[in-house]
Amino acid sequence: MLTNQSSPETTTAKSPFDDLDADIIIRSSDNIDFRVFKSMLSLASPFFKDMFKLPQTTDSDSHDIQGNDQVYKDGFPVIVMYDDKNEAYKSEVVEKLLIFCHPACVPEPGDAGVLAEAAGAAAKYQMEGVARMMLKYLVKSRPLMVFAFACHFGLVEEAKVAARHTLRMRTVDFPREPMLKMITAWQYHRLLEFHRRCGKDTSEVARGERFGNFEPHFSWITSQIGKSVLFLHLKGIESCETGGQRITTGADDATLSPRIWWTEYTEQAASELELRPSAETVMSHELMDRALRSASKCKFCREKVFTKMRAFTNVFKAEVEGVISRVSFSSP
Repeated sequence: MLTNQSSPETTTAKSPFDDLDADIIIRSSDNIDFRVFKSMLSLASPFFKDMFKLPQTTDSDSHDIQGNDQVYKDGFPVIVMYDDKNEAYKSEVVEKLLIFCHPACVPEPGDAGVLAEAAGAAAKYQMEGVARMMLKYLVKSRPLMVFAFACHFGLVEEAKVAARHTLRMRTVDFPREPMLKMITAWQYHRLLEFHRRCGKDTSEVARGERFGNFEPHFSWITSQIGKSVLFLHLKGIESCETGGQRITTGADDATLSPRIWWTEYTEQAASELELRPSAETVMSHELMDRALRSASKCKFCREKVFTKMRAFTNVFKAEVEGVISRVSFSSP
């Protein structure tokens, strides 16, 4: 039946969703009406495109997308969008979703919780492009949520990107993310296994490759870097102790005697990388401060350590990133 007489008291949303020329109305659970265009929704969503192809009628036998009697307002159909729990979305979620669809709007991420719920609505109603845009905003702040979301909705590339962003956290520190309920134990296991393999490979960058009883080999420390980081090998400098072991570096297998504070830094970095295999780990304030304080005790190293260590850690960071990029993570 026509439901203008029985419609609840509603409020029209603010611009640009108050356009009187719009030909469809999206109503939120708190009775905010968003006036939009069918063409906009059709371009964003195959679901709506197919729905709008159906014969449009205003007789008493028409139904909405939930099978309920169709509601009309000012002669236009009113659509209520529902989540997986069959509950209508709140106005802030509907507004966020439509902002990402509307050509006159500049999307802003805003509240992560609202954006996450809007991304869920986008995925459910087949707005894949919109969902992907939203996940890009969320992946840094809530990578575990994005991973679960992407796995659930089959967004393979987004799942891979999110998995790499989780490397900034220790697995024991993973938050209690409600969206993990959406994925299988196997998918979660794959994430943990990826984390473990990245930890193993990046820690080897910090410890060097080991071949039997030979010195650790740091192939990524080239001769150019070795010359730049002068404190690795200080002949005749007695004021700064060596680390008790020699290392080989670069393609020419140059042998160096690193300072003990440098050896401690790389060992500590290796331990941290096993737990947090991320380029951010090698640049952490705690690790850097500890190394710089130790190096500053040497009258020779203190003059060079700030600039030279910065150059070294930039290369170290790039090597860690390269190693992570080579660790495969197949489709979840």
